[in-house]
Amino acid sequence: MTAVADWLLFASVLLINLGSAMMHWARGRRPAWAHTAGLVVVGAALPVAIVGLLNTLAGRSLAHIALPLTYVVWAVGAYLLDYRLKIEFRDPRRPLLFGPYLVLFYVSVIALWAFTWPLGVWAWLPTAASYVLHIAALIDAQARGHG
Repeated sequence: MTAVADWLLFASVLLINLGSAMMHWARGRRPAWAHTAGLVVVGAALPVAIVGLLNTLAGRSLAHIALPLTYVVWAVGAYLLDYRLKIEFRDPRRPLLFGPYLVLFYVSVIALWAFTWPLGVWAWLPTAASYVLHIAALIDAQARGHG
């Protein structure tokens, strides 16, 4: 069961990073694409939640359970803030919302990425490359005033 959880996590990390890259690249260029990519990133919480459940059933460490759930908590918050309530907290900055939003996202994504390491370097490298692509697209979006 842990192998299933690990490979599902691998696929989820790729989906999150590539979806985030597309979302950041599309901001200010193709708003509809950015919206859809954002929903994909939020929707990735479903397989990540399944990973947390599989890890629980397999008796894995608390980190293997709590860190995927951290991403799920972020995704629920992101969905509420961005898609349901449509609260603008990025511009102008609202630190009480923006700070936890960023911390939950990046702590969980980096932790999920780290959990792909035991799958081997050939599984870890694509997730690393997708994370670099995500960050490059984020930097591009910020440089264009859409970060």
